[in-house]
Amino acid sequence: MVEQIKGKVVEMSPTDVVVDTQNFSFRVAITLTTYEAIKAKKDISLFTHLNVKNEGQSFSGFELYGFATKLEREMFKTVIGVSGIGTSTARLMLSSLTPSEIANSIVLEDVDTIKSVKGIGPKTAKRMILELKDKLPAAQADGTKQQVSAGANNTVAAEALSALTMLGFPKQSAQKAIQSVRKEHNINSVEELVKLCLKRL
Repeated sequence: MVEQIKGKVVEMSPTDVVVDTQNFSFRVAITLTTYEAIKAKKDISLFTHLNVKNEGQSFSGFELYGFATKLEREMFKTVIGVSGIGTSTARLMLSSLTPSEIANSIVLEDVDTIKSVKGIGPKTAKRMILELKDKLPAAQADGTKQQVSAGANNTVAAEALSALTMLGFPKQSAQKAIQSVRKEHNINSVEELVKLCLKRL
């Protein structure tokens, strides 16, 4: 099991990063929260989760997921343990909500917050609460959010569009959502823009 990966950033997008560990370069899938935490760094360290991909009963490859904090990784592993929730939905969930927000939603049985994540319907949200509410302690909120400016507005929009399309949304729908959100809000953070767009897609 790959516990952690450290190295230099070769390339990065809001959904993945290539890390050079001197002997090997690894492409690591990340959440938007992790992207905001590492995007200004040249040398990074990520806590990892190795996912074995299967198509039917056949092995089809590996996916390496990376997280800026152990808390985020543990929440990811907790969420994919719920029947009906895969790694793609879990990554989308952790790009929309912080680990503390997810934990609070489960403890407080807040179905609406959970099902606000694309791909999670009312039944799945209720199942998540049922399966996890006795396994999670009350969230220990850190009181902070990663809010790092992405620079010029056009760069923010471009990175948000890239993130949304790589998360599986049609480009045209993503563009409309970005335009709609930016008309109503003055946003300089890719993370915040994507989160608001996810609520409209």
